[in-house]
Amino acid sequence: MVLLLEPASLAARKKPNVPFDLIATTAPFDAGATFTAPRGAVLTSIDISVPIAVELDGEIDSAIQEMIASEAGAAIGAGSILVNSNPSENIYCGPIMSRGMGKAGPCLIDTDGDGKFDRAMKGGADANQPTALGIATNGKLMGISYAKHSIALPALVRYHRVPYAQGPKGKADLVWTSNFNPKRPGPVRIAFWMSSYNDWAGTSLASAPVEVTFAGHPVAVDINGLRLTVLGVGDKGELNFRLSGTMSSVPVRFEFLDRQNAAIFYI
Repeated sequence: MVLLLEPASLAARKKPNVPFDLIATTAPFDAGATFTAPRGAVLTSIDISVPIAVELDGEIDSAIQEMIASEAGAAIGAGSILVNSNPSENIYCGPIMSRGMGKAGPCLIDTDGDGKFDRAMKGGADANQPTALGIATNGKLMGISYAKHSIALPALVRYHRVPYAQGPKGKADLVWTSNFNPKRPGPVRIAFWMSSYNDWAGTSLASAPVEVTFAGHPVAVDINGLRLTVLGVGDKGELNFRLSGTMSSVPVRFEFLDRQNAAIFYI
């Protein structure tokens, strides 16, 4: 069994366990090819999309733009794509700027769910108490929180739903760990999970780990639709594996983690 644990003494710093169902698609690779990954190495890269995306049908008042845009050139208007990481809220945000101290982006609110935005506010990177998920202009996933106060739009702005693939894409990695010990030969337990760490925003997201035991014979594992076969474990703990099936538009649940304090333990 594999557990994600955090020291009890640091419970006060634990980030809210808000899950997000995101869409994952693996980067292209040669199906059936074999690979070797040193301990701690990334196995493959994964594209991540927020499943709800909308396109603006109208323009946003210029004065409002100045209040909610994080910097010049970050304005939104007709044709802009906004995403919503929390279906229970009608809040849609543009990409978060990936440079500067004020890592923030514009967000619009449809308070009554009638298909027209009526309020606006900023959404900014939050490493302590994130309440939503944002995608930066450089593709990093991050936790965000919203400004305490929103601004009424002088005119309602219509929007319509579009395929999620039209929205901004984030990046995640397929990573792994094992209990390999050259002094203790025998079956090796291996855990795989998807991870996205944003160093400059200080937030980390991960999917639930999937575990297999390698006992000397090839063993197949399904990681949210990505099919992988463990072929062997080398003398230095490296993983020999084959990718035999791609992950294409698969819903995957991610949760916030405290990168400094979360760890994987085998029990």
